[in-house]
Amino acid sequence: IPIVLGFGCDTMATMVTRILETKRERLLATLLLALAIPCSAQLGVVMATVSKVQGGIAVWALFVFGVFLLVGYLAARVLPGEPPQFFMEVVPLRWPRLENVLVKTWVRLQWYLLEVTPLFIFASVLIWFGQLTRLFDAVIALLSYPVQGIGLPKEMATVILFGFFRRDYGAAGLLDMVDKGTVSGVDLVTTAIMLTLFVPCIAQFLM
Repeated sequence: IPIVLGFGCDTMATMVTRILETKRERLLATLLLALAIPCSAQLGVVMATVSKVQGGIAVWALFVFGVFLLVGYLAARVLPGEPPQFFMEVVPLRWPRLENVLVKTWVRLQWYLLEVTPLFIFASVLIWFGQLTRLFDAVIALLSYPVQGIGLPKEMATVILFGFFRRDYGAAGLLDMVDKGTVSGVDLVTTAIMLTLFVPCIAQFLM
């Protein structure tokens, strides 16, 4: 359930890992969510970006899915403990009542907004503060060295930094660079893979 929810919002999905029975399962799910599950905002922009390269979506998807399987397999072997036995009693199935669906949806929405919205506001304030104080310029200058070291343009440092604060910001920055002709081809697909496999956004990291 958390993995599927991650394709909507990884922060919410990380919060939902609380429903899992053991600490081992919660750690596994959180690791995979942080590593290889793009949120809906990032997923849409990344797919729109890599589609500009022939076969780009296939390469990106296969690589990310391969990392998902490999890391999941290795983590399951390394983390101690046995996987829980999953049993669920099948309740009598009846047509849902619209009133119940609306009430439950509203309660879940309130829960999400009260717990997650402050984290998104905090991330936006940090972005504003970093730009105002020129702190981001110094961090970008430092990030440009490892970025160039792996053969990518130094402008990618900005995309990676903003991707930490908001994943969709990083993906949108990449799309902007594509439109300007700064990056294309192999570099474009490589950066899209890096953004997807990069550390989670700050809201998910805090959660």
